[in-house]
Order: sequence, then structure tokens, then C-alpha cells
Amino acid sequence: MHDLASETYKIINAAGVGANLVVVQGTNEYESKLPTVANDDEILGVTTERQLTQNKQVRVQYLGIARVKASGVIAVGSTVNIDGTSGKVKAVNEGVGVLVNTLGQALQAATADGDIIDVLLNFDKYQIS
Repeated sequence: MHDLASETYKIINAAGVGANLVVVQGTNEYESKLPTVANDDEILGVTTERQLTQNKQVRVQYLGIARVKASGVIAVGSTVNIDGTSGKVKAVNEGVGVLVNTLGQALQAATADGDIIDVLLNFDKYQIS
């Protein structure tokens, strides 16, 4: 059983959003959307359910251990961030000098795209050196 600190947000994507995906701040307060770029810096958290209808509410976890969909191989202990616009996560792999916006730390390994893993949420920003 995972601890769950969450809030509800309106999902503004036309097709809604699936469960276990990272969402970011929408245009207005209490609006969420899938990321528009990799390494997005406006992370709200991870969806705990799917909501396939635009402008309906979706629960977003922002604290604790979240179940998150991976985009590929991730080792246990890796710091993860947003990979593209799907809402999936990847192991941080940006180059030197890039400001990275992290979601947290992988507590489980992912071996393939679509694996769902436990991530200890710990939003942070740091520059790769």
C-alpha cells in the first residue's frame, strides 16, 4: 500500500490522460495537461487514475511513492524526469550544462517501454556538471 498525497485537477488535453503519467501545470490554476516538452519544469505530479474526457477532474499524486509509467530501461536508484510529451519517465541522461527538472528516484527497475515502476517523488532542479 502506498501513501498518497494528492489533489484533483482538470485535465485539458482533448483526449484526456491515462493513469500513471506525469502531468504539468495547465494554463489556469487547478488545470493539468501532459507535458509539451521533455524535461518540462512545471511538474504537478503523477495521475493515479485515467480520465479520458477533456475538462474533467483527475487525481494527481504529488508526494510519496507513485506508480509511474517508464519509457524504457531505468535502473533502481536512478533519478528520473519527463521523457517527451507522453507523460512517461526516463533516467536522467541530459548533457553537461543542462538544467534538469526531476520527478524523483526509481525504487524499481524498468526493463521496457510501458513498465510501471515505483518512484519516490522528490521534485528538484539541478544543473548537470
